[in-house]
Amino acid sequence: MYRKIGKRYEYDGEFEQYLLRIGVRKGHIQRMKEKKLQYDRDKYFWKKECDEKNRLVPLQRVIGVSRGTVGDSVFENVRTMQEWERDHYRFEKCFDYLDRMSLNELIKSYEKLNYPVKMVYYKDDDKYFLTTDGNHRTLTAMILGAEYIKADVTVMIGDKEKKEKYLAECDFYNKYSIFRIFASKRGKCKIIFKDGDKCYEVNGFKGVKNNENCYDIIGRLSDEIERDKSIIALYLKIPMKIRRILRYFLGNTRILQYLEKRNPTQRHCGIIRLCEF
Repeated sequence: MYRKIGKRYEYDGEFEQYLLRIGVRKGHIQRMKEKKLQYDRDKYFWKKECDEKNRLVPLQRVIGVSRGTVGDSVFENVRTMQEWERDHYRFEKCFDYLDRMSLNELIKSYEKLNYPVKMVYYKDDDKYFLTTDGNHRTLTAMILGAEYIKADVTVMIGDKEKKEKYLAECDFYNKYSIFRIFASKRGKCKIIFKDGDKCYEVNGFKGVKNNENCYDIIGRLSDEIERDKSIIALYLKIPMKIRRILRYFLGNTRILQYLEKRNPTQRHCGIIRLCEF
């Protein structure tokens, strides 16, 4: 069902046509192409109010899943994935149920799961996020058009100051097409930028200092990125022959990394969430 291309897996064929063949409505497919996955909000929705078992969660209000590719649609999250993001064989297992039951039966089965998925409910926003168990089941239920999924839910209430930091981080990520920020060696950090349906990494940004808050870090990184963009704009105005010569002097600078758009590596020390500071 899926084929491997480099380090990516993608549906082997026209995914939309497959969904239409099994009975998913065209209008729903279009909505799943438009629905973009978001980050979790547990960095500011931090106070647990209660736990609720076996709750029927409306999938329309699910904003994301823990192994989802943030910024990509539900459709793309099922159609294609990097090998470290999601497991293609788990999607295949989910779709294999259509060999034994109808689409409507499969859709309804998500309301009767023997092992409910795990979610948090952000009460302030009336939104859900899948935290651990159930990434592939939840995404499959969404793409097939299920209305509800059975979940064990932790209800969370929000903190205004942390929410403002989270939204500032989201604005920063959107402005510069950032996918993730990771700690790297020697007190530095690296940024994974999005470029269409691919990502590339740029290493060598200054790491977080002890006295910096979320807004300080965003301001400083924004300045660094803007300076890099200005240098690149000047570089691209130089004749090609001179550029080839200059490349020998760029070494492993950030500028060369932007230009070469190297694939992300997994050599890092952990995700940096700016809204934590």
